[in-house]
Amino acid sequence: MNNNIKVGFIEGDVLHLIKSKNFSLKSISELILGLSYYASHKDLLFDLKTFALSNLRTKHSIIDLNVQEDISCTYFYNVIEYETNSEQEQNILNKKSMEIIDLLRNIFPFKNKYGVVGKGKTFFGINMPYDPTEKNIERKNIPIPYLVQINVLIQNLFSYQHRHDNWSDYVKAIESKRKKYNEISSLLVKSLSLIHI
Repeated sequence: MNNNIKVGFIEGDVLHLIKSKNFSLKSISELILGLSYYASHKDLLFDLKTFALSNLRTKHSIIDLNVQEDISCTYFYNVIEYETNSEQEQNILNKKSMEIIDLLRNIFPFKNKYGVVGKGKTFFGINMPYDPTEKNIERKNIPIPYLVQINVLIQNLFSYQHRHDNWSDYVKAIESKRKKYNEISSLLVKSLSLIHI
């Protein structure tokens, strides 16, 4: 079996297609993530990152983006927009910060930390004791969703071998477990009653 199968495409066409079809920033960031992990098509990867960062800056009003081993990002938020949407979302600022972090995680998958903070004016000049926009998360604490789904799939495949052949065997196994749990619970109650008497 040949493991070195290459899929050919014209890099310029891919970039043109992405720009003309108005792909979501999330989709573009996932493409960047895939290309980064396979370390292929470096020119296309550079162009995609440039395009994605430009859109990210515009969409989320990013004021400052510092990309080193740790990423720090500052964005501007509109307090009035936050106030009008607060009924729909528990904490729209937290959601926005996490969305930016997820995008940065995909665009720069090998950085150590991803930091985000939002800047805006609060009403009446009162500062909140907790800033929901401020996040500083290590890479290991932001799992890639596809890897989590693969882990779930592997666990399900492993547990499949312990699956019962028919429904009646499954019902018997459940009844047996319930009886064991009831026995253990009654023994625990008796033991606790002996201690506390």
